[in-house]
Amino acid sequence: MIRIIEAEEFFRKELSRQTVFKNSNSLDLGFVPERLHCRDSVISDLIQTFRGVIDCKGLYSSNCLILGKGGCGKTTSVKFFCENFKKIALERGVEVNTQYFNCVNFDTKSKIIRRLFEIFLFHSGKGYFSEEALHCIVRNMKYKKSYLILVLDEAHLLPADDIWSLLNISETFGHHNVKISTILVSRLVDWRNIENERLLSRIDKKIILKPYTLREAGRILSYRYEIAFRDGLLGREGIEFISSIVERSKNLRHGVEILKFCGQYANKKCLNKIDNNIIKRVAKQVVYSDFRADIFDKLKMHEAITFYALLKAYRDRDGRFITTDISFNNYIIICKNLGIRPHIKLTFNTYIRKLSKTHLITSRLTRNKNSERGMHSQISLNLNRELSQILEGDIKKYIRDKYYQNKIIL
Repeated sequence: MIRIIEAEEFFRKELSRQTVFKNSNSLDLGFVPERLHCRDSVISDLIQTFRGVIDCKGLYSSNCLILGKGGCGKTTSVKFFCENFKKIALERGVEVNTQYFNCVNFDTKSKIIRRLFEIFLFHSGKGYFSEEALHCIVRNMKYKKSYLILVLDEAHLLPADDIWSLLNISETFGHHNVKISTILVSRLVDWRNIENERLLSRIDKKIILKPYTLREAGRILSYRYEIAFRDGLLGREGIEFISSIVERSKNLRHGVEILKFCGQYANKKCLNKIDNNIIKRVAKQVVYSDFRADIFDKLKMHEAITFYALLKAYRDRDGRFITTDISFNNYIIICKNLGIRPHIKLTFNTYIRKLSKTHLITSRLTRNKNSERGMHSQISLNLNRELSQILEGDIKKYIRDKYYQNKIIL
């Protein structure tokens, strides 16, 4: 009983402290601000692309593709557009329904259609083929005189045939009958891996977002700071310092997460002010935000060694692309140093493909200029220099710990 009371008192004491946050939810990944800075042209393009939905009273269909690097405002811009477009459309007598799907969880067309079936028809959709279920959804929307804008984030994770099928709905049902438009969102590098003429023929508008500049990052972070914190935690110098980090990483999400972690650190240490030294410490935790959690734990021994070999080659070649031959030579050397038997090059290529799926690297086939025939892989790392250096040290430690823990030769 004494321990329980002590624990309860500890919780009461911790939660009774005054927080530096005014609205901590405003720093969450899915937060959509009331004001969207520095993306006026993107919103204008989206309005012009989909204004036909309002002008034609729903008898309209269009497909749009949003591309850009991570942390450049793709998802936030689309969500901001959808929220406001719905309101204005309703004022003009058109009921627009927007449905957002992250393809990390909804990675097939059938999963997306089943979920839409549940939303519109309050039924699981079991026993229906995808085309039958889609026909029921379209018929339901026509009956209710509503319209659907379908947003597919991380769209590159869908099979290319599924993407084409969803984009082709208007052709299947007829432009004046379908009442569905689609917005695809993807990182530029990932989309290039699946892009083909067939898909592009069904896209009416392509919008490419550039990373935020130093000035733009400062303006956005100042706004997010104002709505998230009480006054006084970070001065102008602090915002400028975080903005410089964003400019180097080309990822605004880093800046938002640094703000969030600074606030949590200040609450923990009962601080009223955060200086640049604390920001530097916090920033080192944030550099991993682009990657999936526990990414190292999902790598097998030889996959981890392959990634380490790529990092070494990336450093040696000063950030230029890496060929399979160079990285494979590094892989053999590392294996020999560990006393592990290296696998053949064909198996090594399967490790490259596995790493490509984690978004750590990008691999593409190109013609070998040094030979009249044959192709070879060009590998690039989706990392900035600072992050690659940190990861190189961490993956080296991870391999050493994993090897000596298992005490096996693979």
